[in-house]
Amino acid sequence: MKVSIVIIIFCSTAFSTVPFQANSESLKISYLHLALSKPIITYFLTNSLSAMLTIFDEVTLNAILVYYPSYECIHSEVHV
Repeated sequence: MKVSIVIIIFCSTAFSTVPFQANSESLKISYLHLALSKPIITYFLTNSLSAMLTIFDEVTLNAILVYYPSYECIHSEVHV
């Protein structure tokens, strides 16, 4: 739960809305940027990649739906 909250804060402050306005289903994150801004997340990412990517996907979609409630009609998933 704590990791999800951090990711929502990170997503809402670090990403522009351009990928979502283009109806994209993928979101690219710079590992270097993530390591510099949220090093604890990169620690867990390197130790449990599959689980963290699943969390990233879910939380990113939830963050998108806050700003674009109808986005789920276009894509039901977002991949980080």
